[in-house]
Amino acid sequence: MNLKELLLNGCTIYHSYKENKEEWVGEAKFYVDAGYYYKAKIIFESSYGRKEWDIDQIDEAVQFFIEIIFNEKNLMYKRIEEPLIIKDITGKKENDELSEAYKL
Repeated sequence: MNLKELLLNGCTIYHSYKENKEEWVGEAKFYVDAGYYYKAKIIFESSYGRKEWDIDQIDEAVQFFIEIIFNEKNLMYKRIEEPLIIKDITGKKENDELSEAYKL
């Protein structure tokens, strides 16, 4: 499934979000708000702010989400890109078997 399908099927998408090193890590929330008495809207909320789109603008909303979250300004996205070090249960050395399995 892609982001568009997830939204249209009622999923809420969360991702860690942080622009300033001195601030706490927050999260971005992306979802469809479909009420009984009002027209459905696509909502993006984070420390960046809140933005709304009509449901027929879903492609524009998904593009916005991708540009904000998967961007170098989002320090949490950059953190995910850093190489992982897998340690054994004692935490004292790398587990060669797991490292090989994940090709680290």
